[in-house]
Amino acid sequence: MIKWLWLILAVAVLAGCGPSDEHGFKSSRQDDMRMLKESLDNEGIPYTVADDGFIMYSGKYRDDVERIKKSLEEKRFKEVGIQFEDEATTKYFRTLLDERGIKYRTVPEKDGEWTYWLPENEQQLDELYQKAISHDCETGNERKDSN
Repeated sequence: MIKWLWLILAVAVLAGCGPSDEHGFKSSRQDDMRMLKESLDNEGIPYTVADDGFIMYSGKYRDDVERIKKSLEEKRFKEVGIQFEDEATTKYFRTLLDERGIKYRTVPEKDGEWTYWLPENEQQLDELYQKAISHDCETGNERKDSN
């Protein structure tokens, strides 16, 4: 009888040490973390942010979170980025994007603020780059591309 009690106790202890139903994600890129939080909020997926910066969520949302993360990764892969040396050209380029209803995001980096956006096609990409380059040349500055 005592052997059975020990066996039951061992099984109970092991069950308590089993895998948690909570999952987490963390990226060193603050923009990734912000976009993931926004997407989770938009889809109504509850989460918490742990002291160590991990976004924690219930295992029952794992497939949804993985789908969101994959979508964000695909979007980031297709994005193009540009950074100008002067604020005037940066504002001009963002105005071009705004006029066309193109969403963009800005990311501060050590070398300045970058503008990332998703072009609809190569023609749109070339057109906007050419306009920005022309404006940039008029102001005598240089640009940096992420590609």
